[in-house]
Amino acid sequence: MPNAPGGDAYEFFRERFMISIPAPFPSVRIIGRPSPVHGGEDLKVTVCWSNVPEGWKLVVSLEKSDTDKDRLADDAGRIISGSGGATFKLGVYPVDKTYNQAKVWACLRDENNNWASVFANANITVLPVQNSSPSPKPPIYLLAVAAIILIALIFIITSHKKKRPMSTATKPTPPSEPEQTSSAPPSGPIPRPTAPIKQFTTPRTVWDPSNKDFVWDAEKPDEYGELPRIKRWIKDKNPNIYWFLLKIVNHTGCPVTEWNGTLYTEQALKILEAHIDEKPVRIVKSDFDTDTNRNVCVVAIPPERGVSIPAKGGRRSMYFKMDIRCEDALKMEFGVSEVVKLGKSPQIEVSIREKRFTYACKYGDFKSMFIESPDTLASQVMENLQNPDNRGIVQNFTNSFRLIREFEKYCNGTVEFSSDRMEHSFENLF
Repeated sequence: MPNAPGGDAYEFFRERFMISIPAPFPSVRIIGRPSPVHGGEDLKVTVCWSNVPEGWKLVVSLEKSDTDKDRLADDAGRIISGSGGATFKLGVYPVDKTYNQAKVWACLRDENNNWASVFANANITVLPVQNSSPSPKPPIYLLAVAAIILIALIFIITSHKKKRPMSTATKPTPPSEPEQTSSAPPSGPIPRPTAPIKQFTTPRTVWDPSNKDFVWDAEKPDEYGELPRIKRWIKDKNPNIYWFLLKIVNHTGCPVTEWNGTLYTEQALKILEAHIDEKPVRIVKSDFDTDTNRNVCVVAIPPERGVSIPAKGGRRSMYFKMDIRCEDALKMEFGVSEVVKLGKSPQIEVSIREKRFTYACKYGDFKSMFIESPDTLASQVMENLQNPDNRGIVQNFTNSFRLIREFEKYCNGTVEFSSDRMEHSFENLF
């Protein structure tokens, strides 16, 4: 009773005093009953807590029993405060026996890592490690049978690869097949082929008007024949000029609908026209590469043109008309090489080995030179005369060019007849 004057109750209630209410006590609890777990597996334990002061730590552990405190897993812990919950994962040791009275503990430690006498536990059964049963080994006799079968298969495949090129060599090659070349020049020892044929082969040759035949690297193989169809086309087109011929053979199982070819020649040799299967095609690029000092000629075959290379032995022939830029290049040796790119994306690039030949004559220019300048034609014949003993005969022959030309002009009415002029030309014949 407060010391109030007269002991008045009114004065008692006017007196000030404090009532202390204790703070809530921290607590933890394990949610649910943990399921049995085998050694070597992970145990997940969900714990909730409330009223935990700042800086305290929650530790979750797995022990053998209530009395045996040996651990069956490494402890897991974290700093907590207030109220909340979390799931902890314990990696159970790979034990070899069953622990029916194992205990899961959740304990609180204060900010000094001292046990705060706040805990919760739950019973759990820890089972031995699950051993995966080893797969039974096959009997030894089965392994021996499998080895014998494998050796027999290898022998059959090897024998088939050795015999197949011999059988293909006996097949007659079509007469229109030009000279065979590999798709790329060998850069070292030739490896053993992994397939009986290449994906693409590229026969190529050159038509020489001076010999009225094709130019071969060596003696012409008999299986190529006389190429009668190509010879007829060249004869109808122009047999008095040089032609570079290329054939692309597709040995794959898919047709090639889009492709292009790039030709490289010396500076004095130029490409004038391009034909595919005897039909003219446009040269999309004709340029001079200053880095290599070579002419570049590109012919592209878009899919819209419908000129595909059929699969399984299908072929396309390409013809390129050639000429030299100056008369000084006569009797010189030239080379033509090419790169063919097949498909769209990704492209298959086939390099074609260079074909060498000698540009011996310009028969194709004889008519134009005879019409425009008989003197130039006569000079060219004299310069290329190899036998000096016949020089006088050839001189008379070349002088006849002028007389024939004069008669042609008179017959066509382009000049008036002049007896003195005709007599002068006639005297020069002898």
